Amino acid sequence: MKDSAKDRRILKTKKAIHAAFIKLLDKKGYNKISIKDIADEANCDRKTIYYYYNGVYEIRDEIENEFIALVEDAATELDFHKYEENPQHIFELLTEIINNNIEAYSSFLKWDAHSHIIRKMIALFSEKVKNGFEKSALASQDSEKLEVISNFITSGMVAAYQNWFNSGCKQSLEEVSKELGEIILYGIKSLEQK
Repeated sequence: MKDSAKDRRILKTKKAIHAAFIKLLDKKGYNKISIKDIADEANCDRKTIYYYYNGVYEIRDEIENEFIALVEDAATELDFHKYEENPQHIFELLTEIINNNIEAYSSFLKWDAHSHIIRKMIALFSEKVKNGFEKSALASQDSEKLEVISNFITSGMVAAYQNWFNSGCKQSLEEVSKELGEIILYGIKSLEQK
């Protein structure tokens, strides 16, 4: 078999396994998913799954890492000077990322704040925000203070997205993103003017 055909087959199989895992994640929660469940949902046998993965945790880690890589790639495109004057840019970017695969990301963002992916997201964006602050008018602040500020902003941002998913997505994601950007730029007082 040619390498490219083999590679496509592997990608197709892994994609089916990932899709099955994500579907089960919504139904059962991570701790109740078994390899047998994934095999049944993906319409393959357990041997196939064990050929690629040692367990459910490896499937979760691979999906999380792919998601974080997408977010990381997108974050490298952020121009912090634009963000400093208009934080809406970061939220528009996040909205675009989430909308591109809303089923998968909603499953991850529904997890509690202690899940691997939530911690990875917060660390990634917190570092990006802190680096941006260090190049901005806030550069005169000490590093520890900038870290507290960036953690506060990032944790709040991720929590707001989690809340949006967990509350049934009543507002549009674009509306939530716009409100988050305004609060970060103008503070909570900006809500009084509405």
